[in-house]
Amino acid sequence: MPLDTAVYRSVRAWAIRAAVSLLITTVVGCDKEQPPPKQMSVADGTTGAPKTAPPAEQPAAKVTAAPSQAKPDDKAEGADAGTAAWKKETDHRANGWGLPSQLADVVAGDRVYVMTRGRNRTYTDANAVYQLYAYDVAAVRKDRVTIRELGGGTFDVSGLFVIPAGTDVKKLRKGDMVLAEWASTLKHAIITGFEGRKVKLRYTDLPDSWSEEKVAATVDARLVTRQKDGFYRGNHAIADIDGRDYLVMLINKSGESWLVRRFAGRVANVPQTKLRPLPLIPTIRRRQKVLVPWVGMMYRGTVRKVRGTRVLVSVPGIGQKEPIVASVGQVMPLSR
Repeated sequence: MPLDTAVYRSVRAWAIRAAVSLLITTVVGCDKEQPPPKQMSVADGTTGAPKTAPPAEQPAAKVTAAPSQAKPDDKAEGADAGTAAWKKETDHRANGWGLPSQLADVVAGDRVYVMTRGRNRTYTDANAVYQLYAYDVAAVRKDRVTIRELGGGTFDVSGLFVIPAGTDVKKLRKGDMVLAEWASTLKHAIITGFEGRKVKLRYTDLPDSWSEEKVAATVDARLVTRQKDGFYRGNHAIADIDGRDYLVMLINKSGESWLVRRFAGRVANVPQTKLRPLPLIPTIRRRQKVLVPWVGMMYRGTVRKVRGTRVLVSVPGIGQKEPIVASVGQVMPLSR
């Protein structure tokens, strides 16, 4: 055998024995205790072994004990509180004036005016701005009136916030003062005639600068509500609030007080003893002393001219040089 071949075989045999020996050592060494590998310590955020190695049973104990650290009913109490708050916000009886809910003299299919504040269907904020919009009634159950949304769906309100609309056309006469819809909102008007079973109107509380065509309309009688003098829904009145006179519109009576709408959509609860209803069509002559509204308050002035359903009044002390233009139904004649 050549020398190179003999050497080669000797080296190969040595290599095989070394590899087998290393393998046996490794397998046996696995049974021996090994030092823990380097890792991130949760306790101090540094690299290295944890400062204290917890017993093997401890993690399981922690998982089991974690829920018992809080009161079993904490979660339930929180859920109940949230539900209670939600119910308070959506309860049709809840309101910021502390008034009891009441029945509404309407039935399904009726047209009504509803006190609302846009898409918010709650009444808990007594300082919010509220409007009176026209809707159809979907259903009535005791004091709960279900209103049909204009774009679909329904919402519930108390009868406290509903003014019935509509009058049998046979009971209407030319010259009657009425509540009437304009762009789905409650407005006041005077009947100027009839066209078949429809009613011809002239609105009295739209801007005086508008043309006659814009303030006139012909509508169905279900959109018209005949007014009567005195304490009736939709009528105007003078409210004594903190010793000052304000113009308000009556919404609904509750006990011995009235829910009223003030200037700029503010709503208040005023005792009836603090209210004076304004006449629907007052007898007014030139140079007569009257009370007229200006920015929500009533001021004393002198009549300069009566023009149909408009009364032009000079009011001193308010910085207004031109006469105030007031609508009939919002003017209080004074005896002197």
